[in-house]
Amino acid sequence: MEFSGLVYRIHAADKDALDSAASKEFGGRWNRVKKYATLYFSLTKETAQAEHTSQLLKRGLTTGDLSDRLITTIRVHLTQVLDFTDPGRQKEFGLTKSQLESDEEACRKKILEVSEKARAQGYEAILSPSARFPKGKNLNIFPDKLSKKSSLKIIKSERLKSKPVGS
Repeated sequence: MEFSGLVYRIHAADKDALDSAASKEFGGRWNRVKKYATLYFSLTKETAQAEHTSQLLKRGLTTGDLSDRLITTIRVHLTQVLDFTDPGRQKEFGLTKSQLESDEEACRKKILEVSEKARAQGYEAILSPSARFPKGKNLNIFPDKLSKKSSLKIIKSERLKSKPVGS
């Protein structure tokens, strides 16, 4: 499917919103360490905040432990997106919504296998349910797979207003 719309990303103020180097170095839900990068975006600011807070809690950090953060709005147009918010597509790839939202090692391993299969099939991105925000969605883009017809354009960045972690 094609995807066009606005997405949101929280990132360090000294980093470009489209910088994927850290994801390649450290890995993530949709990419293996040092193998390929993924740009992680959310479809709403609330989902981006919930995902960001979750990452902080996993590392035992609070917002006060971090350098300044920005929330950046990006206009995205992609031509080949695999939609895992669709139960039919989940089933086709042998996934369930609960697996997509789980942090269990077996589920994370399955997600990485599916991610590599999607990349091999030419998908530029995966639209997935948020594991951190009910009804939230994330767009996980493989920058090295973008077609010439696809685009990512930064619209604006604003300082992230710190909220206490867990609120």
